[in-house]
Amino acid sequence: GMDSNGLTTGRPGQPWGLCDQSAAPPPCISEVGRPNINWSYSDGFMGNLIWDFLPERHISPFLGVGVGLYHLQFNSHFYFSGVPGPITAQNPALQSLQLGGSILRPTQFAFQGLGGVSCHVKRKLNLDFTVKYIDAPFLRWNTLNDTPGVSRPHGLQPGDFRGGSSDVSVNVGLRYQL
Repeated sequence: GMDSNGLTTGRPGQPWGLCDQSAAPPPCISEVGRPNINWSYSDGFMGNLIWDFLPERHISPFLGVGVGLYHLQFNSHFYFSGVPGPITAQNPALQSLQLGGSILRPTQFAFQGLGGVSCHVKRKLNLDFTVKYIDAPFLRWNTLNDTPGVSRPHGLQPGDFRGGSSDVSVNVGLRYQL
């Protein structure tokens, strides 16, 4: 039977998950060969303090810390795994969600730790081999219901998602000492 909200016994009152678009639409059965269309990139602006342990030597290990701004951009598409409410043109049974990254908030706080080895090239110029750990704990991503024919305020609108990002990278670069 159907209750006053138009829900049947077999349909949940709220979405209970998201399916990646590399899977079939709900119930999210994996399909071999279906392409994954998600991508991401990040950039940041960091101020660092670096301690060289043996600056008078040709090769010197170093450690550092930094704080700054971070931006994580990604484009991911998902299907809602259970659409609640009566099924109408404005609330179809199959709806998709685009999770757009920190588009509206590109200047979010981050910190990093780094360490490595610096090789003296010439006066005040060094070649650095660096391992960095960066953490941006307070990111916020905006979402968009990108189901064809469904626009705000109709359809499912889950709002912003909050979370963090951390990354480890290995870099080779030139450092000029002031």
